[in-house]
Formats: sequence, C-alpha cells, structure tokens
Amino acid sequence: MTIAALLQDTATKYNKEILLMPFIKVKDELQGAITVRSNIKNEELLASFDADIELRPHTGAYTVQTGTDINGRKIAVFVGDVIVEENAEALRKTFLNDQLDNQEPSKHPLNMMIIGAIAGSVGEKITQNLFLAVRNGAGTTTASLFNGFDTIATTEKTAGKIAANKNNYVNLGNTTAANALDKLKAFYAGWTPHLKKAAGVKVNIDETFKRLINENIQDDQPFGFANLSFSQMVAKIVGWREDVEIITHIGKEGSSWIQACTSKIMVCGTDKEADLDNVQVNKIDNPWKTQFVMKGCWGCEYATLNGKLICFGEITLPS
Repeated sequence: MTIAALLQDTATKYNKEILLMPFIKVKDELQGAITVRSNIKNEELLASFDADIELRPHTGAYTVQTGTDINGRKIAVFVGDVIVEENAEALRKTFLNDQLDNQEPSKHPLNMMIIGAIAGSVGEKITQNLFLAVRNGAGTTTASLFNGFDTIATTEKTAGKIAANKNNYVNLGNTTAANALDKLKAFYAGWTPHLKKAAGVKVNIDETFKRLINENIQDDQPFGFANLSFSQMVAKIVGWREDVEIITHIGKEGSSWIQACTSKIMVCGTDKEADLDNVQVNKIDNPWKTQFVMKGCWGCEYATLNGKLICFGEITLPS
C-alpha cells in the first residue's frame, strides 16, 4: 500500500479525531481565558443577556417601564477551507520511517504525524488571529475568516456600546515603562464593583504591555516580590483580587485593547460536528502529489458587554 493510500485510509477512519486537532491546538493557547463552544449552527444566541430592569412601587397602574434593555448577543461561525497538494512519498522520507508494514495502516503514527502536522498548522493560524482578524469573505487567509476580539471591540466602541458612560471602558492613553503600573491601576479603578468582586477574572494584554509593566516593577521595587509569579506581583501592587490572572496571547502583539473578564464572556464558536466539517485525502492527476482538503468553522464574540462582567481598556503603546 502506498503512502498516499495509507493517508487516505487514515483520513477516512479517523476523520473526527483529525478535525479535533486544530481546536486542541487553539484551546492550549487560550490558557483558560476564553471559552470554546462546539456545535454552533451558523449563528446562535449566546446565553448571557444585558438587562436594566428593577422593581418599582406598585400603584396598580398599567405603565410600561422605559429604559429597560435586554439584548442577547449572537455568535456567528464562518466556514473556511484549506486545500494543499504535497508529495506524499517525500513526506514519508522526511519523517524517516520505513516500517509502514508492521502496523495497521490507518493507525500508523507516520500517517497521523503527516495529517496532524497539517491540521495543527490550521490551529496555529487560528490562534494567531483570534484578536486581530477582520472578516472578509473574499480573503485568502485565516486573518479574513472571522472577526477577532479586538476587531469586535473596535466596532462596538464606534457603535457606542463600549464607552465610559456604559461603565465598560477606560481610555488609558500613552503607556510607557515609567507609567505602566499607574495605567493598570487606572484601568482597575474603572471596573464596576461587580467585576472587582468576580472570581477568576483574566486580564488579556499584549506582550509589549506586559514587558512595560515588568520593567516598571523592576525599576520601582526590584527586590520586593521574591518568589511571586508575574500575576501575583501585579495583584499586590494594583490591589485587585489575588486570583486575577494576566494573560498574553499569540497574535495580540501590538494590540491597543485590554479585556478584563471571566472566561465565560469571551467565546469562540465552532461546529466540528457539522456536515461541512471534514477532512479528505485525495488522489489527483499529478502522480507525485496527494491532495489534503479540510473544511471547518470558526467565530468569536463577547457573550455580553455589560460592565458588571467585562471592562475594556485602550492604550497607546510606544512606537
């Protein structure tokens, strides 16, 4: 049996397992800061609602309250695909494995390594674009497949849904190594009392801002926090709960946005059980090449913009 035939057999028998590979890669990068929801069918309403409803003194009059606001947010997933053609025999030699006949073909680790390497790359590209992707149906890369979290934040700020008067936004301005801690304190001061009391809040920042914070700590208190993690040091200085964790993400580098919330608020959606999601390995006219085809869905959304549950910060980093 040729290596191309072996890869076809593996893709057919282990289709669901292979489809999971990109999303396992993504979940590792999320570091518990973002929730992944499976089986999203095109567009679905998220379970969190924003509401401003309260009891009032009863008068017996039938008067509908004004100013109430119940808005469920929807998450949309977009179908993407990848088609690559590779020299399967060359791939075999690359992995330096000449024992294909000693195991059941579809289970041979070489086959899973080859397909897994391609599927894993799909996951890497998703993680690199979780924040800055901009949906463009005519695009040719993952950066055009869906709207990332920072892109959504920019859109919602323009729409007036992320704003200081909504109690979910703090404009922090120019940020340097000399004032990074002050900016973080100002950001925390802008959180609502509900968010300050929430357990398990993650503060999502880019690597440059983290470096500036660390430099600021070293300059101000170089020996004051021995044996503490970065998040623990910041908690001591800023004064927020000790379980608040600072998270940096691949692909958020250079981002002006900070998101503080629990993992339930930032949601990624996929539909790995859908008929559209599949993996195929095909023979093609070129006798030296094997075709790898994969389809999958992905999307991002905030479950709510309610200031009780999330706060956005916006900074300007050094150029």
